[in-house]
Amino acid sequence: MNVNEIHEVGIIAGGIPLVSRRYTESERDRNQNEKEQEQQNIFKSAYISSILAFAEKLSDQVEYFEMKKKHITFKKDQINSEDVYAYIILENEKNFGKIFEKAIKPLLEEIIIRFRQKYGKLKSFTDVSQFEEFKSFFDEKVEELTKSRFQSFKDKIF
Repeated sequence: MNVNEIHEVGIIAGGIPLVSRRYTESERDRNQNEKEQEQQNIFKSAYISSILAFAEKLSDQVEYFEMKKKHITFKKDQINSEDVYAYIILENEKNFGKIFEKAIKPLLEEIIIRFRQKYGKLKSFTDVSQFEEFKSFFDEKVEELTKSRFQSFKDKIF
């Protein structure tokens, strides 16, 4: 897995995007100004939150859903009685189930744990600027994942 296969990592609470980092850009993304990108993040977060809430009402907690070209993966937690979701959007790959169990699911769990440790005592998530520094944690973890997957690939070849 390389960074090009991971499109975005983020955290949503109550349908509001708290923090996210994009690792790829579409043509549409490049043509949007900052305000349009912010609106797109809000729409995406509300959409994801509503789908997950609906799915949980019907059955069980959702770990991921699959589209034609992408997977959107999730880890839910409760922080201060607020539903909080860590998510990763990535390219649809062969053997996704194995990749999810071995790499993505543990990464989502680590993101949620670190977020809880760092921000769990906050009374409110309304000031999203306070989460900006968490992007460096996303960067660190995505880089680690990329390196470990590349090393695993190298080990199989050589």
